[in-house]
Amino acid sequence: MKLKEKQKKVLIQVLNFLAIFISVYLILMSLTLLIVPLTLIEGYHAIASNEILKMAGIEGKIVFTEPVQILIGEQTNQQTILISFLCSGLIELIVLISCISATFNADLKKKLKGIALALVAWLILNPIRIALTILIALNASVEIAEIVHGILFKLSLFIIIIGIYFVWMKYVK
Repeated sequence: MKLKEKQKKVLIQVLNFLAIFISVYLILMSLTLLIVPLTLIEGYHAIASNEILKMAGIEGKIVFTEPVQILIGEQTNQQTILISFLCSGLIELIVLISCISATFNADLKKKLKGIALALVAWLILNPIRIALTILIALNASVEIAEIVHGILFKLSLFIIIIGIYFVWMKYVK
């Protein structure tokens, strides 16, 4: 095969991947926002994160508002942690599911196993990530807490997504 033919074939594969990725992403995001109450998603992450915090000796009270809150400490010195839709990692989960769905070298059964792996990892790892961020924020200066939340919180989610996709891709081969 000539170089131009190979390049054309690769370009078609990339465009097909992007078309499937974008389609799956838009469908899943739309369905999620239309069907699933945000407080359900936020509430799960708040409750799970609070349970992890209890293991570290920190107990919070969950308040189901929008966004869901974790109130930590006594009323005179209470800190409010907001668990919003963006904290849930749901957008990133949908990105991961879209990537898995658009991957060509996997059959449907392997894709479904990858999606199941992504869901389980999300349900376990995201509350741990939230709880660790809260622990650092409660014990650090405001500046450090902002760095942890602003950069490390998002970076860790990105690393988790890449890690899950990498593990799944190893399984597919």
